[in-house]
Amino acid sequence: MQIGKKLKVAVLLPLFCLCFVLNGCMLTGAVQSTALDSRAVVRLIYLEYAGEEYRALTAVCDFTKTGEEVSTAAFMQHAQGSSPEQALLSAAQQRGGRAFFAQNQLLLIGPQLAEQKLAEVLQYFAQDHGAYRDPAVWLWYGGEDALKELEDPMDFLQRAESFTADDPLGCVSYVLEYEPDKAAILPVLELKEEDAPVMQVGGLAVAEPGELRLYRDRTVLQGCGLLRGRQSAQLLTPEYDGAVRTVQLEGLRRSFSVQNGRLRLTIEGSGSVSVQLDESAREQLRQTVQQTLADQCLRAWSALTLKGEEDLFSLDWWIRQLGADSGLQPEFTARIRMT
Repeated sequence: MQIGKKLKVAVLLPLFCLCFVLNGCMLTGAVQSTALDSRAVVRLIYLEYAGEEYRALTAVCDFTKTGEEVSTAAFMQHAQGSSPEQALLSAAQQRGGRAFFAQNQLLLIGPQLAEQKLAEVLQYFAQDHGAYRDPAVWLWYGGEDALKELEDPMDFLQRAESFTADDPLGCVSYVLEYEPDKAAILPVLELKEEDAPVMQVGGLAVAEPGELRLYRDRTVLQGCGLLRGRQSAQLLTPEYDGAVRTVQLEGLRRSFSVQNGRLRLTIEGSGSVSVQLDESAREQLRQTVQQTLADQCLRAWSALTLKGEEDLFSLDWWIRQLGADSGLQPEFTARIRMT
């Protein structure tokens, strides 16, 4: 019996000590923990491809503690490498610290990379999304220099993050949403300098291997969000009866049906106008609004998909689910309730 007890103590004592040590480390934050000021916290990634190498720029936050307050500044750091990972790590770690990408919400892509290496880069981020999470993807024509020369990088970051989250046109896409071997729609991020810097969608690009088709038509931009079912509101200014009316559309959503074997996409929602209109005028304005929305959808579908040659909005899936004729062009309509 004494031998058995000694054996048990000999086995359990090391385990007890290990648990004690681990528990103490966890309480003091020593297990798998890196102090905030020892990390290179990345808030924005820009990638371009030129001269057979990747050029990366990262916006890295610097946390400086003064008393009880922590002030944050952002520094634009750039580097190049033979792979996206090499370029990103080199850029992120220039000021020291362990590269930390989990807070990054923005991935800006240069036009040459979009033409030549987009699928490869998106696959890289998707495969390693545990580290990079799922950033929004923007096409950036401003180049590396425009980002390096920002007077206030943190202001740019906050504006870009807020604009991306609001997504007024419903055109923002994220890394994990892109499908391999399929053309990708990339929204163009632009910084418009007026009295105060303003973020805007400067266009939409369809990226295919070796090709980048750019569209800046406002109607195409508005229609894209409607086709994706992600644009919930829109401000229209149609001309009716010799005057321009302002109509605020809310609660926009898409629905699908089949009419005579043809897929029909319908935009539904409500609209309000500030001026007083009689019943006849209100009904004619409603019809004008509905036609405008239908035209937006048709223009976006015709341009971005090359009149249906490419299925960028998963309409083929709806055609199969609803049993519509795949050989017929979809119909686009709108049904708006005026209030």
